[in-house]
Amino acid sequence: MSREFKSIKYVAIVSDDGLITVRNGPKVLHVTEFKPDGGVDLTWKTAENSTGADLKLLRAMDRMPVFMATWAGNKRWNVDIDCGFQRFNGTKPHGQLVKALENCDFDDAQIKEIVALGKKAKKQDYCPRQW
Repeated sequence: MSREFKSIKYVAIVSDDGLITVRNGPKVLHVTEFKPDGGVDLTWKTAENSTGADLKLLRAMDRMPVFMATWAGNKRWNVDIDCGFQRFNGTKPHGQLVKALENCDFDDAQIKEIVALGKKAKKQDYCPRQW
C-alpha cells in the first residue's frame, strides 16, 4: 500500500516498490487578456471552472510529477526530473534527493520516512520515465 506525504504545495507518494513521486498541488492557468481600451482582464482557471482544451491541459499538467526517484544503492538514487524545457534521467547522490525534498517544503520527519520507505524496496537499475 502506497504512502502519501503532504507539504504546503507538494504531495509525495511512495509506492510499494519504492518509487517516490513528488507532484505539485492542483495546477492553475493564468489567462491575461488585453482589452482594446487599454484594460487588462486576468482569469485563473482550475479544473473546477474549466472546459474543453483548458480542462484537458490542466488534467495533463496534474499528471506530470515534479520528479520521481528509486533507490539505486550505494547512497545514490535513480531520478527523473522535469527541468522545465529539459529533463534529467540518471543518478543523483543521496544528499541531492534530500535537498530536493527540503525544497518542496517537506519537514525533516517526513523526509526521513520518505527516504526510508524508498530504500526499503529492492535496489532498482533505473527510474521509470514520467509522462
